[in-house]
Amino acid sequence: MIRKIYYTGSTRPKLKLEVMKEVRFFHTPTIKIIFDPPELFGGIESHLAKSPLIVFQSKNGVRGFCSWLENLGRSAKIESESIWAVGTSTAREVRTSLHQAVQQPDEQNVRGLIKAFVGLEKRPVLLITGHETRPEFVTWLRDNRWDVLQIPVYKTEIFENQELYQLFQNSNEEVVIFTSPSTVQGFLRSTYRDDLSGVVSLLVSIGPTTSVKIKSCYGNVSYEAPEPDVSKIASVITSDLILPSQTVT
Repeated sequence: MIRKIYYTGSTRPKLKLEVMKEVRFFHTPTIKIIFDPPELFGGIESHLAKSPLIVFQSKNGVRGFCSWLENLGRSAKIESESIWAVGTSTAREVRTSLHQAVQQPDEQNVRGLIKAFVGLEKRPVLLITGHETRPEFVTWLRDNRWDVLQIPVYKTEIFENQELYQLFQNSNEEVVIFTSPSTVQGFLRSTYRDDLSGVVSLLVSIGPTTSVKIKSCYGNVSYEAPEPDVSKIASVITSDLILPSQTVT
C-alpha cells in the first residue's frame, strides 16, 4: 500500500531516497516561524562570558542564535563539548550552522535532558528556546539553583494551508505527521474542523506533548515517535508497523 504522508512542520525534512520511493510525501506546513530581531536578545553576551553550557531544544533556536551572531558580525567563542541539543535535526543544525560538536541526552526529550544534567557539574546555562516551550527543564534548573538564562528567539504562527485542505481526503491510507501542538491547531484550521474526532487517517506525533494535544482534540495517536527524527518516523510508516488498530493510550 502506498501511503500519502502530510508533514505539517514548518521546514521540509530531508528524507532518504528509499523512503521517498515508498510513499507520496506532501510538505503541507500549518505553522510558520517568526524570528525575533537579534537586538532583543538581551543578556546573551554577558552570559556567554561565563562559559556556559548552551542548550538548544529545537533547530529554530539554533537558527535564531545564529542570526544574533551574524548581527554582531562575529562567531561564538564556545568551549568544546559545551553545546547540548534535543533531537537529531537540532543536533544536525548545530553541526551545520555553528560548526561545533554537540552532546545529546540518551532520551531525546525534556525528561532525557533533565536526567543528563543530574550527573553534570553545576555551571551557568544558556537556554535558547521559542516563546512557547515546555517549562520543565528551565524549572528544574532554577529549582536546583543553576545559573540559567533563557532566551526565547522565535514565535510560532498558525495559518491555513489551502493545499492541505485540497489534498486531504480523510482516508486510512493517509498519514498526518504533527511536529508540535501548534501544528495540530493549524491542521484543524486548514481542514475547517472543530476537532479530530471524525478523522480516520493515521495521526502520528513527534513526541509526548504533541500526543497530549492530539488526544485533547479527540484524535487517536497511531504512533508516537521515541525521538523527533522525521526520517525514522517515515521509515516506520513505510514498514507497515503502524496499523489503524494501533493507538497510543
